[in-house]
Amino acid sequence: SKFAWHPSRYINASAFENWLQQNGLISTLDFNRCIASLSDDWKPEYNIVNVSNDVAFNDSAPDLTNPDFQAWWWNLFWETSLDPALGLPGDALWIDEFDEQGANSNHIILHNSRRWAEEKNYWFFRVAEILGKQGWDVAFNGEKRPFIWVRGMTSGAQRYATLWSGDTNPTNEEMANQVRGMLAAGLSGFPFWGHDAGGFQAPLDVEAYESLYNRWALQFGSFSPFWRPHGANNASVISRWPLDRGDANAIDARKYGELRYALLPYTYTIAKQASDTGTPIARPMFLHYPDDAEAWVRDLQYLWGPFMLVAPNINGEYAQRLWLPPGQWHDFWDGWLRSGGREVGYGAAVGKMPLFVRAGAIIPMWTPALSTAFVDKSTLHWHVYIGANG
Repeated sequence: SKFAWHPSRYINASAFENWLQQNGLISTLDFNRCIASLSDDWKPEYNIVNVSNDVAFNDSAPDLTNPDFQAWWWNLFWETSLDPALGLPGDALWIDEFDEQGANSNHIILHNSRRWAEEKNYWFFRVAEILGKQGWDVAFNGEKRPFIWVRGMTSGAQRYATLWSGDTNPTNEEMANQVRGMLAAGLSGFPFWGHDAGGFQAPLDVEAYESLYNRWALQFGSFSPFWRPHGANNASVISRWPLDRGDANAIDARKYGELRYALLPYTYTIAKQASDTGTPIARPMFLHYPDDAEAWVRDLQYLWGPFMLVAPNINGEYAQRLWLPPGQWHDFWDGWLRSGGREVGYGAAVGKMPLFVRAGAIIPMWTPALSTAFVDKSTLHWHVYIGANG
C-alpha cells in the first residue's frame, strides 16, 4: 500500500509517535491523489467514469460524489493511523493534487448524476466535507482539533479545512504574489492560509537563493498564518531545512522562530478572532484605513492583527520604501518612534525585515520554547508601546 507506514523507514511507528510527544512535535499525514489507486482496498469503481485523458494519474481520479469512496477514504486515514487506539502519529492532514482533476471534460457524468461542469467549483468543498465534517468531526467528536489543508479550496469549506497556494516558483515576483495571495485569501474568508515559504520549485540560481530564502522562507514565512518552508529538493544546497543552509540562514531561522513563539499569545488572540468573526490574521492596509487612498495601493505590506505592520523585503535591496499609516509607529527592532501618514525609507539589512508596532499597542508575549508543549504559560510579558492611549 502506498498510504502506509514504510516498514524500513518507520520500523516502529508507535515508538516514533512516542518520540514526537516527548519532543513536543506533531505530525501531518500527506495524501497525494496519485496514490489513491495504490492504497489498501481501493476499487476501480471509485474512479470517475470516462475520466479525461488530460487528468494526470487518471487511473487514480476518485469520484468524490460516490458515498462508497467517501467511506473508504476516511477509513484509510482512520485505520492506518488516526484511530487513537493504534497509538500512531497523525495530527493533521495534507491533501494534494485534487486540483489536477480540473482538466476533466465538462460533460462527464459523476456518481451523483451531475455533470463535471456543475461540480468542479464545488470539488474542494467535497474534499473538506468528507475529511472534516463527515470524517474527523464525527470520529473525534470534539476531542481533537482538526487541521486539514488542501491544494485548492472552495468558498464555504473553511468550516472544515483550509488551503495553501501550491507549487510556486522561487523568485522575487512570486514572493510578491504570495503576499497578495495571503491578503486576498484572508479577505475571502480563509484567514488560516499558507504557502510554500521560499517557493516550491528548485531555484535556478543557488547563490542568489540564499537571500530569497532568508527574506521569504524565514522573514515573510514567520509572519504568515501557518509557517512552512517547503519545496523540491535534490541536493542539500537547496534544501528548505535551515540547518542545511549557510550560517546566516541558520541564525535567522532561530531569530524568527523565537520571535514567532514569543508572539504566540498575541497571534493566538488574533487567530481566535479570525475563527470567531472571519477577520483576517494578516490584514490589508485598507481594512484598518479604508478612507486613506494610500492604503489601497500598498499591497505588499500588511497588518499582523491590529497593532503590528509587516513589510517583507521583496526585491532584496537594502533601501526599502514603505508607507506608515497616520499616527506614531515604533520600529520593532530598536524602538525608534516614527511619525506616520507618509512614506518612509528603511534600511533592511540582511536578516532584518521591516517591522513596526503602533504606538499605544500592548503586546503580550511569552518566553520562547522549543515547542508550545514546553512553554511556561504561567508568565506573560507585556510590551507597552508608548506614544498614544492604549
